[in-house]
Amino acid sequence: MALTATLSQQDVINMKNNLNINNDNFALVRSGNTLRQELCFSVLDRKDKNSGWINQLIGLIKDADKNIEENSRVIIYCATVQDCQEVLEALRQKMEDKKLDMYHEQLLENAKKIDEDNDEQTKLYLSKAQHQLFEVMYYCLTFYECRFQQVSQYYKWQDDQTPPFCNSCDNCLRHMDHSTGQVDAKLEILDMLKVVETLCKNNNKLILPVDVIDTFLFSKNAQYQNKKLNLLGLDNREEPEILNIKILAGLALADLVRRDIIKQSILLEKKVHLTCNLVIEGIVEGASSLVQTNSWMYWKK
Repeated sequence: MALTATLSQQDVINMKNNLNINNDNFALVRSGNTLRQELCFSVLDRKDKNSGWINQLIGLIKDADKNIEENSRVIIYCATVQDCQEVLEALRQKMEDKKLDMYHEQLLENAKKIDEDNDEQTKLYLSKAQHQLFEVMYYCLTFYECRFQQVSQYYKWQDDQTPPFCNSCDNCLRHMDHSTGQVDAKLEILDMLKVVETLCKNNNKLILPVDVIDTFLFSKNAQYQNKKLNLLGLDNREEPEILNIKILAGLALADLVRRDIIKQSILLEKKVHLTCNLVIEGIVEGASSLVQTNSWMYWKK
């Protein structure tokens, strides 16, 4: 018997295959609710490590205590082990009445368990980890999309229905506060594919996500202009009307990456002259057809 709170349909298939369990010896008892409605999701944009940011985080914790239920529990996800340690220490100094602790998974230790001689297995492991990071990046970049729905989608089984807006996450609150509507960005998504393909083809240098966004938005900033990117083939483009600000263009690019339509990789060792570790490598074969057959609706103010 195996009990779990969160298991995707693919996880179950993999478990059966790995343990060589046939269907006659396998029974599945599953709740129809993938997530509890009392959970509240929020993403905090961390720009620095000063006390102001910590105070903002403390405010969110106190709001959770006040608005959800007494003795509520708060989980803070950090990007690195060092971030976990810094946040824990800062909170302990200012919230002595709270029970605080941290847990982190040592990915490097897990990676070492992989047979170092098996390059294919190692590549598969790293590829899956990279894809999961891109999913998290998209989740963090969303501005109006319900976070409860997004997490629900991750654990969704074939016959599960999409839950309604939770109306409690930061995106839902922003959605209710602003006058928003859904817009179809398919034509501009196709234009972004053209930008990516042209930049990667014309330039003998690493192309960063910001290069794609700046080119797509006809940026006039000096840092972008100084790069002198070869834009041959992009002369007759029109300025976007839907994905016309950086936050929306960046969200669309992250969406294309997580859907495996635009190829992006992570540099494990950052180059001195680069501003980030993400590199755009091009588009997949049949990218335009994949865009045409999928929905590209985004919420916009």
